[in-house]
Amino acid sequence: YDAASAARMAAMLECNANEVHKGTVFACLTKKPNGGDVNFFVNQSKKANPKFLAKLMDDHTQQDWRSVLPLMEVPTLVVAGGESKIFPVEGVAECARLIPKSQLEVFENGSHWLYFEEHQRFNGLVEDFLG
Repeated sequence: YDAASAARMAAMLECNANEVHKGTVFACLTKKPNGGDVNFFVNQSKKANPKFLAKLMDDHTQQDWRSVLPLMEVPTLVVAGGESKIFPVEGVAECARLIPKSQLEVFENGSHWLYFEEHQRFNGLVEDFLG
C-alpha cells in the first residue's frame, strides 16, 4: 500500500463508496455474509466522511508505530484473526510482542471482524480481560 494506492482508494471512496464498502465487508469476514449483514455494514460505513476514511486507511498503512508500542504502560489486549486478509497474524503478533503488558489472543479461524463473526468468544475474552 503506497501513496498511489492511497490516492486510488480516496478517489474510489469519493466516486463509488458503496462498492468500496461492500468489498470491505467481504474482505473482513471469513464466511460469505448474507445480504442483510452486507447492507448493515455498508450503511454503517456510509455514515463516515469518505475523506476521513481515506485518511484512516492511509494512516493504517503508512505509519510505522513499532517505536511507540514499547512505550505503552497499560495492560493491552491484542486480538488477531488467523484468517485475516487485512492484517496478517504475524504482524499483529509482532505488535503484541512489542507492547510490554500485552496479551495476544488469536482466533485461528477468524478474520478481521472477530467481534461480529465470533461475538460470544470475543465478548467473553474482553470481559475476562477487563474483569
